[in-house]
Parts: sequence; C-alpha cells; structure tokens
Amino acid sequence: MKFLNLHKNEFIALSLALGLSFVLYGNSIKGDFVSDDKLVIVQNPFVSGNFSDFFKAFSAPYYYNQPHAGLYRPLTTASYNLNKVFSSESFGFHLINVLLSAFNGFLVFLLASRFTSQRVTLGFTGKRSAFLAMILFLLLPIHSEAVSAIVGRAELLALFFSVLYMI
Repeated sequence: MKFLNLHKNEFIALSLALGLSFVLYGNSIKGDFVSDDKLVIVQNPFVSGNFSDFFKAFSAPYYYNQPHAGLYRPLTTASYNLNKVFSSESFGFHLINVLLSAFNGFLVFLLASRFTSQRVTLGFTGKRSAFLAMILFLLLPIHSEAVSAIVGRAELLALFFSVLYMI
C-alpha cells in the first residue's frame, strides 16, 4: 500500500492527527462502559477475548440478546473481541477509538491531498488545503460521540474503510 511509505508531509499530518485526537478526546480514555457499551460489549458472550469467538461475531446480531434490533455489525463486534484479547478494561477500548479517529483524520488528509495536488483552494495550495481539511475534520464536534462512546467504533470503522477504499 502506497500510504505506508510516509514522506515528510504525511509524517507531519499523521503526527498532527494523533496529537489533535488525543487533545480532543483524551479525556474519554478514562471513561467506563456505559449505556450501549454494556449491551454490546460487556453482556455479549462473543466478546470474550478468545480467538475462538472471533468468527462467531459474523453469525450473531450486534445486540446479542436482541436479535430483532436489526443491526448486523460483525466486523465491529469482532474488533471488540480482538480488543478484549489485549485489554478487558474500558481504557483499551477508548484508546482504540481515539487512535481510529486519528487514522481517519490522516486518511482524510491523504484523500484531500489526492484531490488538491494540482489545485489552489481558498488561497491554499495542495498540501496546505489537505492539512486544513484534516484539521477541520478532526475539530468537528459531531465526531465526539463516535469517538467517546465505545459503540461509536462502528461509525469510525465505516469511515476508515470507506476512505481507505477511495485512496
């Protein structure tokens, strides 16, 4: 993958995205499992931290005891299980969400770089426009629920894979 070979601007963008994400959402890392987190993670037997349960997430509904809720998010549930292999505390789950937010910001930078490489936008050229797009994206307050709530990982993963595909 070409984005793994980072150049100077990309390294700066990734560092800035990580820094901004931790400044903006670092306070959520100390949070506990609340609300839907308990239903989706704590009370779900497929989020056990065992590798044997990893693929069981692909045959179960998102809300384990509520199969008629209509939600099917197997990759998200599998990511919770993988997360629990390393840490069963809420700290690890929140940390992954903050990191996903940073990587999403970085992917927005790469996507914007791709579209603005030869253009001048609002007086900014190429990389500057991409930096501006990334910073504005990370600063949007609408992202706070997706990052701060552990179950918001579904939205973070959806954006991650969507933008990754477009790059």
